[in-house]
Amino acid sequence: MTTVESLSYVQWDCIFLCFDIKEKQSMSAVARWWIDAVERGFLNQQENEVLVVLLGLKKDVRGECADETHRVTLLPGHPAETTVPNCCVMPQEGLFMSRHLRCWGYAECSAATGEGMDSLFERAGQEATRRAIEAARRQQQMPTQRRLFYPQWPVPSSGM
Repeated sequence: MTTVESLSYVQWDCIFLCFDIKEKQSMSAVARWWIDAVERGFLNQQENEVLVVLLGLKKDVRGECADETHRVTLLPGHPAETTVPNCCVMPQEGLFMSRHLRCWGYAECSAATGEGMDSLFERAGQEATRRAIEAARRQQQMPTQRRLFYPQWPVPSSGM
């Protein structure tokens, strides 16, 4: 049994899809892994809708990219002209990917500085709790019905 198959039997309230902000390919790798996991049925066993958050880690290192060949200029010729790393994932890219993956949201944080950590867990915890309460209410109203989520993901056919 693969990791994806064994984890698909756990009832998840929230899943954080984490990647390193300084490595663009890590976001792509996480996205490919998630798409493959969902296509292989990762969410099929979930009784309730799972809160999925795309999470960029090491937010503090984005500004530390010292290699000038890896920097692009924002607002050239403008008084607010600044350069930013081209090798790092920018917030707009993360938000775009989170929408592509149909995540609840996108967040960035830094364990080193603590930036974004409190708000991340506060927001995700509140939303996961809200969803759990909503699911419990639905279960009381319709105890024999099971709601299927993520209808936008194709369900693999069994060939029968």
